[in-house]
Amino acid sequence: MRVAGCELAWTAIAFVCADLERVEFLIGRQPDHLRAILHEHRAILTGLLSGRPAETAKIADRHIRNIETDLLRYGRDHPFVA
Repeated sequence: MRVAGCELAWTAIAFVCADLERVEFLIGRQPDHLRAILHEHRAILTGLLSGRPAETAKIADRHIRNIETDLLRYGRDHPFVA
């Protein structure tokens, strides 16, 4: 499958999907958090479909940094688990 003209993009996405699902399981599925993630995913998809790779890369980078923030918060809130 091609994403943004790149044959390997979908493969990369598929590889990290399982790890991200584990993060989602750890932090819980709070409605506000899920809405924020959905908004980020839509923005990434819109950028990809619009052919704006530089803008999409910035959005995706911000999204990944939000995941890091979630994990740090989880580790702080659950020190014996993380």
